[in-house]
Amino acid sequence: MERITYRLIRVENEENQDLDACKLLGAPVLAKGLLEALHLKDTEYFIAQINCAQVKNPPFPEKGWLHFFLDVESLKPRVVYTEKDPAEVIDDINEPFDADAYGDPTCLKMEFPGEKGSFLFGENDPDIGLEGSTSTAGKLTLLQIDALALPQGKQKPLRFGDFGFGDGHWVFLIKEKDLKKRDFRHVEFVEVES
Repeated sequence: MERITYRLIRVENEENQDLDACKLLGAPVLAKGLLEALHLKDTEYFIAQINCAQVKNPPFPEKGWLHFFLDVESLKPRVVYTEKDPAEVIDDINEPFDADAYGDPTCLKMEFPGEKGSFLFGENDPDIGLEGSTSTAGKLTLLQIDALALPQGKQKPLRFGDFGFGDGHWVFLIKEKDLKKRDFRHVEFVEVES
């Protein structure tokens, strides 16, 4: 299965009308009622949203949306999949952190294709030390973010108070059988330092 590489473009003054965007940070666009159903904790932050229709690579979903959240205290991820159309811009989830000089949350839009270090869906990356790891056996990479590919703006992106992105990779892993069933409850998060 071929990896879907992406590059990131820093967006200043994010346009919330762009409901179809694949992005890191910024304001997630959720299906109506989804935010209330999630019961997010104060330590869970929005990391990414993927419009699956822009990603053509079975068994990755061909339609719907994936939303990635991360609890920055426990490093426990939460990935939510829905086929419902986005309806609500939630502009206050990441409000306490990562604002630029204008007070706008950092938003990094994904463009396909892009750099080799950041990708959606594929075999684990042997170049960062995940290949053959017992913690990754039988799992695929659902999302990999390469810190060195992040565009630097007025401040480094992906800062959550004292917790932030170093110079390594953030990787969200899933078992192939769970992916085929569209069961994202057991996604795992691994931070790999370079």
